[in-house]
Amino acid sequence: MTIVYYLNLHSLTVKFRLVIFLGSVEIMIGLLILGRFIHPILSAIGGLLSIALFTVTLGMMIFLPGITTEASFPTLSFVGEFLLKDIGLFAASVFIAGNSLAALSSRFGSSQES
Repeated sequence: MTIVYYLNLHSLTVKFRLVIFLGSVEIMIGLLILGRFIHPILSAIGGLLSIALFTVTLGMMIFLPGITTEASFPTLSFVGEFLLKDIGLFAASVFIAGNSLAALSSRFGSSQES
């Protein structure tokens, strides 16, 4: 009985550690995006990392079961609704990365012309 309990507890702690890790990565990416006020390169790095993060989570929407309910595609499950927000966040990440890279190119372009 104790071995089964230990295995279940171990499984929960591994999942908990993964959640803590992903949450920490998301906070670091958010701080990099906020770093736009310091230098656009920080925001560009944060935007590109955010694009990678949301590409992975949107990939889950395609490959994992349980995204839709038994009624098929138009009816999303709770997991599908949770992942649907990542489409908007992916678009925001593309905007942030593009805007930061444009600011970098104009900054370096104007410094080379002078």
